[in-house]
Order: sequence, then structure tokens, then C-alpha cells
Amino acid sequence: MSARFDHLPPGHPPGRQSRRAARTRPWGPILLFLFALGALGGSIALWVGRNTAKSKSGSEVGAAVFLGVAILLVLVAIWLWRRLFHARVARYLDVTADPIELRRGDAVHATLRVTDPSRIDGKLQIGLMCTAFHDVKVESYDAQGHRSERRSTERTEVVTDWRDVDPSAGEQRLDFAVPPDSAFSYEGDTVSWAWRVSARVAREHRSDPHRDVPIWVSP
Repeated sequence: MSARFDHLPPGHPPGRQSRRAARTRPWGPILLFLFALGALGGSIALWVGRNTAKSKSGSEVGAAVFLGVAILLVLVAIWLWRRLFHARVARYLDVTADPIELRRGDAVHATLRVTDPSRIDGKLQIGLMCTAFHDVKVESYDAQGHRSERRSTERTEVVTDWRDVDPSAGEQRLDFAVPPDSAFSYEGDTVSWAWRVSARVAREHRSDPHRDVPIWVSP
């Protein structure tokens, strides 16, 4: 399965909701980058026209300020892009799940191996997760007060079974039972559920690097 649908194991095509969410444009980073281009243009204009301006030093200071704003906006856009669309993947965590096709009430065997323990700078955990994706209507207003609606996909963790593990213990194997009354894997138009085995490094006040293995839970 492609990176756009990395919540699905092989052999399971994405549903309409997943395909629609994958086409969502990263408007926040795009707008910040456009504002940065505008600030850069202002900086260039002030610098080029500094010799004909009433205050040469004022134009130079203004150019420097606009350049600083442009750089700051680009950095914020990159940070937002990586945070929203490129989650930190902990490639030093080797995670497997067996089987990846099971039914509610069955157990999945998770294996974790840390290839570089020096990268662990928080609490190492492995767990069984189920995420619900549900569409909601979002209202917005333009400068003239005109109202518009758009569809947005939100996610909620409905099953979270995290367990602490020792990063220096070598390869570790844990068993997780899928609750028999839980949701099953489903790819719908407005609602979907996705299961995964996940390993993460839980860190305070920072994003958690993680490594996921999607699984498919049948009714």
C-alpha cells in the first residue's frame, strides 16, 4: 500500500473517505509559503530602491525586517508541513505483527527490536491501536462575511493498549487481544476504522517518533 494509505495492510484498497482525505491540499503551509514570498518581494523592493528612498538606512532596515519575516514564515511552513503531513517515523524501531489478518477476539503477536538504543530519548512503548475516522462539517467565513462549508476528516483513538518495554532488552514479543466487542476494520464514505500495532518513544512536550504496522480486523 502506498504511503498515502499507510493505515491499510496489503490487499485492502482504500475507501472513498481515505481517497478523499489523501487529496486534501496542505493549505496552511501553502499560504505561509505564499506570505513568505510576499515578504521576500517586499525585502527585495526596499533593498533595490534604498538609494532613491528618503531614508536609505530606513529602507535597509525595512529590507532586513521583511527578509527575517520571510525566513521565519518559511521555517514555520516547513514545521507545519512535517507535523501535519509527515509524522516522525522511528526507523530504529523494527516492529512486526503476526498475523496481520485476524478477527475480533483474536490475539496478535507483536515483536519489537530496537536497532539503535542510543536514539531512545523517552519512554519506549508498544501497543495495539484502533483509530476512528469520521467526517464533520466545518464552517468558515470570508472577509465579506459569506459563509461556506467544507468536509473535514477527524480522527479519534478508540482503542489504546500501550505497554512499556525495556529498550535494552533486545528483541521482545508481546501478545495483544482484540476486544471482541470493538470496532472492526472498515473503509467507508464518512466513517472508517483502522487497526495497527505501533511502537513509539513517548516524550513530554514533543512529538512521539513511532513505527506502525497496519493490521486488518474482521467482524
